[in-house]
Amino acid sequence: MKAVRIKIKTLGKALIVLVSLGLIIYALLPGALMRLADRQLQKGNRAEAHGYYQRIIKYFLRHGEAAMAMEWLAQGIEGDNYLMISPMGFGGTGGYGEETGTIPKETIALYEKLVQLHPETPHGQRAMVKLAIRDIYGALKEKKYKESMDIIANLEEKLLPRSAFQLQRVYLFTLKELSSRGYFQEAIEFGEKYIKSMEMDESSFYYDEGILETLADTYLMMGNGDRAKEIYKGIIDDIRKNQLEIINLNEADEGLKYDNIYEEERIENLENKIRIADGDGDNSGRISGTVTLHGEALANTNVFLQPISAGGGFPTATRRALWLKSNEKGEFTFKRLPPGKYALGLIADLNIIGDSVLKEGRFPQSNIEVEAGGSYSWSFDFVETIKVHSPINNSVVEEEIHFSWQPVEGAAYYTLEIGRYFGNGSSSNNLPEKYYQTNTTLSANALLQLDGGLSYSEEEGVIAESFMNYPYPGSRHFWGVVAYDEEDQIISSTLGYIKGQNTDFTFKGHEPREADKLLAAGDYEGAIEAYEGDLEGNPEDLYAMIILARLYRNDIEDIYPYSNLSRARELYERLYDLTGNEVFLQMKK
Repeated sequence: MKAVRIKIKTLGKALIVLVSLGLIIYALLPGALMRLADRQLQKGNRAEAHGYYQRIIKYFLRHGEAAMAMEWLAQGIEGDNYLMISPMGFGGTGGYGEETGTIPKETIALYEKLVQLHPETPHGQRAMVKLAIRDIYGALKEKKYKESMDIIANLEEKLLPRSAFQLQRVYLFTLKELSSRGYFQEAIEFGEKYIKSMEMDESSFYYDEGILETLADTYLMMGNGDRAKEIYKGIIDDIRKNQLEIINLNEADEGLKYDNIYEEERIENLENKIRIADGDGDNSGRISGTVTLHGEALANTNVFLQPISAGGGFPTATRRALWLKSNEKGEFTFKRLPPGKYALGLIADLNIIGDSVLKEGRFPQSNIEVEAGGSYSWSFDFVETIKVHSPINNSVVEEEIHFSWQPVEGAAYYTLEIGRYFGNGSSSNNLPEKYYQTNTTLSANALLQLDGGLSYSEEEGVIAESFMNYPYPGSRHFWGVVAYDEEDQIISSTLGYIKGQNTDFTFKGHEPREADKLLAAGDYEGAIEAYEGDLEGNPEDLYAMIILARLYRNDIEDIYPYSNLSRARELYERLYDLTGNEVFLQMKK
């Protein structure tokens, strides 16, 4: 019996160890999987990252990390086939599917599960907001105003008072949607109710400048200039008050400078609206346009209009953007717009547009300044990309690169765009030369003189590889061609929004120098010393001079202490003397 008791004790200890080990694994493994997913995202491997999220959700559904995994997976699925295109660039849709009726069923299912299992987490509450906005959008689309208000009341019961800040986006969206759909009186009542609630209970109803300005804009469009001015002036007073607080804080901490350009632009924009409110008649403007694909109308395309401050802009839409869908003729019209500056953009379905590009270029120049009573138009026309012949499919090139492409009907001339990859990033240059044939040859030396810009990451700061200019041993590049008509307007280009053609090529180049190896390893001090040594041996070494100038020109002192602007200017002057390339004079400034 004694032997049996010992075995039972041993078994009990083993079970305790196994249970403890299991608890440790349960506690730590989801976090490890999230870190692996983060690394895959940094490398651009979204599918692999999604795989890690799915494992966390499958095996650790009630773990805290599962809430984050569900939210990020939902956002990834939502943006898989859609691209937001604006004057400042293009990229993911930024999670605006619920505001435009394009949120996929898979995303909805994930958000519903997230709300069910993790309602108290920030991830679960953001999911509640997204689902509520989707439902409000649907209700107002069906002209069910009361139902939309019931949705908001239900959400307030869940989130107030502890998570009131999550509701601001819902209030702003509802106010914009009411106004854009013609519910002007309802929009005013809704906005005034928000102001009253904010004044009565500041702890629950947070101040939101966007909501107040949107309400004032609605008053302005309805002809109530006095109330509009009152709200605009209140916003200006708040901006001034915040400016003063920041200035006082900075004065208490010597060395800090406050750049208030953005606030001054906001005030200028608001003061312009006040001047308009003092005028008579209809103060609103309108912007109309069309969306086409290969000359055919593109219906049900989400078009957005982003208000921008004077001199400023946004890469994509923000919460203050107005949204419309193009009709069956591809037409859209934003009516009753308050005067001001706007950026016009759209969300493209990549499954529909395929390998196409906007006629005026990848980034439409669709910034529009609306004046009182003004009417404006813009067309988004997707056209076929230019097909290329060479180099393609990861060709290996040496001292010369032979570029060739198909002609484009109506093209007067072409320009080239040369890009390079490094890490998970890329950069490109538009060459200034005009080409009147459909082929040209460039030397490695010509590429060497391009300034490709630097790239940064949160982990590394400056990415060392981005200092190494065109070309370097094993460097990976891509290229494209842009076609212009006789009026210097872009009519097509090679590089669209998906990689329909593989224009990648690899530069064989010379054998890596010792300085190259040091730079690739992130040893900036050693690399600078080595390149300076190369330059002493050959004072006309363009390669060493260019990389040295780039290394010295970077002046982000908090993460890079090796800048020497006077030496950089000296090198750029020498480069200009040797090559006659005026780009070096520009970089010298």
